[in-house]
Amino acid sequence: MAPTKYVSFISLLPSNESCYLNLYSHHVHVSQQSNSIAVKREVVIRALCEYLNEDIGILVKHFSDTQKEEMKEQQERSTMGIFVSRKAGEWDLPADVSLVVEGVEILSNISDVATACALLFGVIYAMNLSYPKEHKYLFEVLQKIIMELDTIKYSPKVQGLRNKLFL
Repeated sequence: MAPTKYVSFISLLPSNESCYLNLYSHHVHVSQQSNSIAVKREVVIRALCEYLNEDIGILVKHFSDTQKEEMKEQQERSTMGIFVSRKAGEWDLPADVSLVVEGVEILSNISDVATACALLFGVIYAMNLSYPKEHKYLFEVLQKIIMELDTIKYSPKVQGLRNKLFL
C-alpha cells in the first residue's frame, strides 16, 4: 500500500488542476488535448514552474528514444533531474522516466513525470538533500501547499500563490 502523503500528492494534482491551470490559461489547451491524467498532471507541474518563474527544462529533460547517447551524457553531468524518454512523435506516454542524483540514475521505469516529482521529493527528504536552487519555490509549493508539511512560514512568492489558489 502506498504511503498516505504520496497518495495525497498524486490525488491533489488533478483535483486542483483547474485552479493551477487558470493561473496560466495557455496550458489549458495542452491539457485538454489529452485524455491522459498523467499528461494533465505534468501540465500542472509545468504551469506551476512557469508561474514561479522557474525553468522546468532544468529539472525535467525530455529526449526522444533515438537520443539515448545524448541522454546518458546529460545524466552523467546532472546534479539532480528527471529524464523523460518518449517515442518519436508521441506526447502522451513516455517510454521511460528516470531520476538522477549526482550523475547516477537512482530510479527508472517510472510511469510519468508527476510520479517522478513525488519520488524526487521523497528522495530529497529521505536523504536530507537541499532542494535544487533553480526550483526551490516549486519544491516549497510541493512541500507546503500540496503535502501540507511545515506550513507555518511561506516565502512571499509561495504565499502569493497560496492566496490565489485558496481565495
